Amino acid sequence: MFSYCRRKKKDLDVPEMPSIPNPFPELCCSPFTSVLSADLFPKANSRKKQVIKVYSEDETSRALDVPSDITARDVCQLLILKNHYIDDHSWTLFEHLPHIGVERTIEDHELVIEVLSNWGIEEENKLYFRKNYAKYEFFKNPMYFFPEHMVSFAT
Repeated sequence: MFSYCRRKKKDLDVPEMPSIPNPFPELCCSPFTSVLSADLFPKANSRKKQVIKVYSEDETSRALDVPSDITARDVCQLLILKNHYIDDHSWTLFEHLPHIGVERTIEDHELVIEVLSNWGIEEENKLYFRKNYAKYEFFKNPMYFFPEHMVSFAT
């Protein structure tokens, strides 16, 4: 048997946010509903940290305590600093998915924790940190990837 306890709003130790008046009441269903609510503000735990494990090509690994909103480029920068590597902008994170035989470059702007959250619990996926010299080649030399009539250079 489970019992549930309901607390009154005044019993909670949560500070209440002041009510923000709705500047466009005609756009809402009810004049008593505020467009701006506490749910729209970032939570205090939005930068919650998680430990991720990143492998090198020699299969050694390093555990990193990172915030939940860290990007792949930020993880690369962190590893470059911790390992005293030279940053030549070719360091990259890869996700290795052996169950489907795929290895994918994680793009600089992608959130690493979001990528990891798509992995199954029982899967033996890994994050790898290594160089990819062709990382920005698409932007540096677009003529290798597109026909001449599709490439224009700013003058």
